[in-house]
Amino acid sequence: NTGWRIDYWLTSDRLADKVIKSDMIDSGPRQDHTPIVLEIDL
Repeated sequence: NTGWRIDYWLTSDRLADKVIKSDMIDSGPRQDHTPIVLEIDL
């Protein structure tokens, strides 16, 4: 599954303006899923 992206964050337009960072965490070789992080300024 290398190169396939199936994990997403969906936000409203209002919340999208408050997104500080969106990132993927490297979980090592041969993993089926990649943890994702969303940092929001609330």
